[in-house]
Amino acid sequence: YGFNGQGAVRRMTGKRKGSIGAIRLTGDAAFSNGVQYRANLYLDGHEYTIDGKGDSLNLFAMKVDPGDGGSIVAKGDLMLQNNWGNSAELKGDETNWLRLRGGNLTMYMPIETKWTMSVESSATVTGKKPANVDCANPNQWNGPVVLSNAVTMTLAPDAQGPLTFGEKVLGAEGGNVTFSGVGSVTMKKGLSIKQHSTWDNANGVLTMAKDSGVLHINGGCDLQQLMCYGGRLEVVNGEVNGLGSGIHPFYQRSAGLTAATSYAYFSNVTFKTAANSRYWFMGGMGKTSGILELDKGSKAPLRGFLIGSDSGGSDRASWGALYQHEETEVSVVDSSSDG
Repeated sequence: YGFNGQGAVRRMTGKRKGSIGAIRLTGDAAFSNGVQYRANLYLDGHEYTIDGKGDSLNLFAMKVDPGDGGSIVAKGDLMLQNNWGNSAELKGDETNWLRLRGGNLTMYMPIETKWTMSVESSATVTGKKPANVDCANPNQWNGPVVLSNAVTMTLAPDAQGPLTFGEKVLGAEGGNVTFSGVGSVTMKKGLSIKQHSTWDNANGVLTMAKDSGVLHINGGCDLQQLMCYGGRLEVVNGEVNGLGSGIHPFYQRSAGLTAATSYAYFSNVTFKTAANSRYWFMGGMGKTSGILELDKGSKAPLRGFLIGSDSGGSDRASWGALYQHEETEVSVVDSSSDG
């Protein structure tokens, strides 16, 4: 790890784009640098650490051969970048890990990998693609994605660079997901960020930020809370579990559509709820709520169902809309006065 743990390779002035032909690790190594490599990286089963904040690694059209169990620890930022048809490539499978421990990840153009991504400190995952480059299915992470407890993974695709996750995004003890990009994100096998052992109002939250794009989740999701401040959320073909599972009535306010620009669409989805839980789709205090659409076989047994303000009197009542298609089932059970 170098002198006094400062990295086996230290930062140098300026970028060194072509000064190294290949890197092969013979042991675990920490790199303190901000360089862009245009060569192959051979981990041979070892751990490559981007040493800290301010450090970065740009794998520019570079092949990473991890070997058996090789991994990358990103305390600084990592970019996987294409070079006009020659893409960065993380060979290997789910037994190889990218561990985000303070660093962020940028996927730039047609990148695909089956590694496991472990988000161990709050991090941003960004998708990018130049508008003048034509490539099919860019920025695909087809290995598992695992969130540690209480961390937040922020998804920030730009308008040209969608992100796709091929396996379930899992935060078994209540990680959080925030969608803030103007582009699109697809989760092909669902999202599970519900805490299964304890319940904490601050975790297990899916947030759609103001002016965000489209988040498409196939296969259902487990959530503690859903907060939509903008954008379009699409959940299809599965169950929605865990919303409103709090032990206090306040925490039963499980879904917020707190901006007129927010749109939540559910198709062929069954909402699952505990006996005393509520599904509330509502605006915030004095704010206009967005639109909820239930389509194609969706089933929503609801308690205290509400589209509109957060309660508190007629002066705060500013309503959104519910679009319910004929083939859906919506029942309101034991509704409160504002239901």
